Parts: sequence; C-alpha cells; structure tokens
Amino acid sequence: MLTGEFGVAIDDKGRLLIPAKLRAQIAGSVLWATKGPDDNLWLYTPEQWEVFSGKIMSNMSPFSEEDRETYRHIIAPSQELEIDKFGRILIPPSLKAYAGLKREAVVLGVIKFIEIWDAEIYASHRNENKERGVFRENQKKLKERIFF
Repeated sequence: MLTGEFGVAIDDKGRLLIPAKLRAQIAGSVLWATKGPDDNLWLYTPEQWEVFSGKIMSNMSPFSEEDRETYRHIIAPSQELEIDKFGRILIPPSLKAYAGLKREAVVLGVIKFIEIWDAEIYASHRNENKERGVFRENQKKLKERIFF
C-alpha cells in the first residue's frame, strides 16, 4: 500500500528520490509515469499501470472527442522509468515541464499510485481548494457514502 507525504529534492539532472517507505512497497525497479489531471505526475507500478490503462482504453471510444483527449493526456505521454540503485528516477523533460517541477517536490502515496507535485504548485493547489471548501464538501460525501 503506497501512502505517505514526503518532501524531496530534484537534482540538476532531473532525478528525484523515491522515498524509502514507498520503494519498500514497489516490487521491481520500474514505474510508469504519466500526466495527472492537476498539473502533477502520476506514477504506477507496472501491474497497476496495466490495470489502470486497460480500464481507460476499454471504456473509451476513438470516435469520442472527449475520450480521445483523455487518452492523449494520460496514455500517450506515459513513460516507463527505471529506479536506479540509489532509489532515484529520472523525470523525462516533457513530464517535468508539464508538472512545473523545479527543485523541491512533494511525493504522495495514494494507495495504488504515487503523485509528484512541484512543492510550490502543491501548496497553491491545497490553499485554493481549502478556500473553496473542497475538503469540507468531500467530508460530507464520505459521511453519506461510507460511515453512516
């Protein structure tokens, strides 16, 4: 289970250290990276990527403009990344640019995948959502769906 929130640095070569707690949950030395919907990156183990990408492709039609845009955003830019012997991944330039990654990043374990955010963009995103009350609205939905 991939969980946790970690601050990490991105080196001059564009490498990011996958925190040890997360690496311990990853079998093998490969992750699949793609664009997330919020100016961030999503990383999957090969097994989870196969499930996730398979669901997307089996539920989308090449005749739907919205579906084509979805797979162009998520499937097409995906890349296989090797975890080196030091636990780092090299973020491809196109994905690094998309997520606005600079020197400091936030790595989030979200059970089945990992999110990578530029630290400043993540803080801004969280503040905007806090001001809009997004979490409070989600709490109400969780209460209705899960707990009561």
